[in-house]
Amino acid sequence: MKKSIPTRSYNQKARAESAAETRRRIIEVTRELLTRAPLESVSLPVIAAEADVARSTVYTIFGSREGLMVAVAEDLLAVGLALAAVPDPQR
Repeated sequence: MKKSIPTRSYNQKARAESAAETRRRIIEVTRELLTRAPLESVSLPVIAAEADVARSTVYTIFGSREGLMVAVAEDLLAVGLALAAVPDPQR
């Protein structure tokens, strides 16, 4: 007769939150670096170092430099849309 091994649920909430925070930090670092230097001068190794992650982490999350830049553009668009939704106090 087989013994039934009790199962425990595995909650990945903390891991998901950590991954989201890492993604956000990489995007913020990239935006900051792009305000100081042209796109061609902002390399993935520099972004990774500034964000305190491995370069492979940037590739794992975004797939490529292009994927990272698309994510940065989408983030800027989301911020712009959020700001556009705020009522103008002058009106």
